[in-house]
Amino acid sequence: MNKRSVKIMAMLLLAASVMGMGRKEAKNQDPPAPISGVTGRVEIWEGNFMPPIEAERRASQITPGANLRVRLHEPVRGLPGAMVDSVASAMVFETMTDDSGDFTIPAQEGTYSLFVEDSEGWYANSWDGAGIQGAVVVEPKKMTEILIKNTRKATF
Repeated sequence: MNKRSVKIMAMLLLAASVMGMGRKEAKNQDPPAPISGVTGRVEIWEGNFMPPIEAERRASQITPGANLRVRLHEPVRGLPGAMVDSVASAMVFETMTDDSGDFTIPAQEGTYSLFVEDSEGWYANSWDGAGIQGAVVVEPKKMTEILIKNTRKATF
């Protein structure tokens, strides 16, 4: 091989290696965040909250709802109260809260019921104007933020 052929080969190899570098997949990337759904936190409220108590004492009575199951269901109406043993409507998605009580659920736009499982069953302490228990509305391309206060063991 002459000198010119060696230079051309070297340039071709260099060009091929540079072009190949841009095509490598990045490693250890987190999956992309869902484009719509529900994100939030679960808090466990325990003890007497009446009369209104000072912030320091109140903070000690509210703990993160760590490692609890959270379920998104088709809308539920007509339940007798905030606590039930089971939810009969179709489940859309289930996840677990992290150590801070935080969770994220991907979902299509629509109205759903959101329940949290604790040691005594499924809990949802809110209703909307249409009577949907644990109501949450997911809008297109938005994450709906929610705070779930489990007040099963609290008095007011």
